[in-house]
Amino acid sequence: GGAYSSYRQAPEGIERFSPNMLLFLAAHRPGLDHPEQWEYQWNLIDGWLRRTEPGQMLRNSNNYYDLVIHPRSFDRELKALKGISLGDWNEVRRGSPARGEPVSWHTPGKDHLNQYVNARLLWNADLDLDALLEEYYTLFFGPARDAMQAAVEYAENNYTRPGRAQFTAWKDRIRYVELLNAALARAGDTVYGRRIQLMIDEIQPLERMREAEALEQLRGDAPEYSGAINMANKKFQASQDTFVLDGKADELFWTVYSGGRGLADALTGKKPAHRTGFMGRWHQDKLYFVIDCADEAGAPLNITATEDGDPAILEGDHVEILLETDVNSYYRIVVNPAGALLDMDMADEGAGAQWSSMAEVAAHVREDGWSVEVCVPVLGEDEGMLDPLHNVVGRLPTSTWPWHFNIGRVRVRDDSREFSAFVPTGKESLQDRSKFARFATR
Repeated sequence: GGAYSSYRQAPEGIERFSPNMLLFLAAHRPGLDHPEQWEYQWNLIDGWLRRTEPGQMLRNSNNYYDLVIHPRSFDRELKALKGISLGDWNEVRRGSPARGEPVSWHTPGKDHLNQYVNARLLWNADLDLDALLEEYYTLFFGPARDAMQAAVEYAENNYTRPGRAQFTAWKDRIRYVELLNAALARAGDTVYGRRIQLMIDEIQPLERMREAEALEQLRGDAPEYSGAINMANKKFQASQDTFVLDGKADELFWTVYSGGRGLADALTGKKPAHRTGFMGRWHQDKLYFVIDCADEAGAPLNITATEDGDPAILEGDHVEILLETDVNSYYRIVVNPAGALLDMDMADEGAGAQWSSMAEVAAHVREDGWSVEVCVPVLGEDEGMLDPLHNVVGRLPTSTWPWHFNIGRVRVRDDSREFSAFVPTGKESLQDRSKFARFATR
């Protein structure tokens, strides 16, 4: 029997399971050096132990935590589980061929110490962790031994606990990489240096993180849109392939879960004169949006372009999707009621109007408004950098590695313009990165 996620807790209505029931218990391991988190974990384990026969538990934990290094959590639980658990099943992330990554261990630099400690303690849970780590720092990093101990201990001491394990504060990530660079300088061009370089290469460059930290300070408490469902989730399996690019959101792909949000007046933040709502989805390395724009019943729309790439689109009714990925800042995708598309790479050294998102777009006009569907293919960084003139480039946006974005609508009538935005900018323009919201799939 598997115990995981929302059914991780032992069922109160069952006093004792059949003696042939083997429990596969999946629970998070980082943070178990925190008293509150340890109490929760042990109560979870104890609830199952009281209902199952001795020796009928197998522990599982994944390691899908960016930069979360936690050898002491392994040590505490594996020592406590000695003689209780049959063993341990620990997952590591592998690369995605769809993002141009090799099908191999995704982040061995970041994950290797967790897995090394896990493996050694599974052979002998009575090992002295401090002695084990002393040997590891000395033999694995040579002349950079003390500097790497400082870096690893900094990472372990500064990820969030209790609750979800994350190492996302830019100041902490920056300091960690600075410590790794100091260790690299000591190791030089040696096998020890190459091991440290592997760890550094799995993290964003320092200059990019410093830029992100400065921008985050400008953004303050930016709102987050976490309604972008990752359709790879099995519970959405029946709706995954129902998408039809027709500008309407009437198929199961959209209706299985709403997650819709509305836009506000970009100047005042109040309810706009004309309602606009949007939803997001992620499926098979493509980002989907549907944007619905209410308007005056029977009134004509202001369509100023019918061909892709025509800048006249900006003079009439249109919607905009502004996307800042973990790799690029930022992309601008504009669509009007005729389904005409204008896209630009807005990064300081980007390709500008020469860039193409390769997005598929469809618009639908009805009696009281119009709507558009936009399907944007996304490439991994290595693959995307081979062709800087095409495609959005970035990794899957998550709460740990979010993108930032804004969505806006411009309604043009005579000499007036009505601006709406997910995050109001306080002006008649949407091009303000300090107002971008966090964007993450779930």
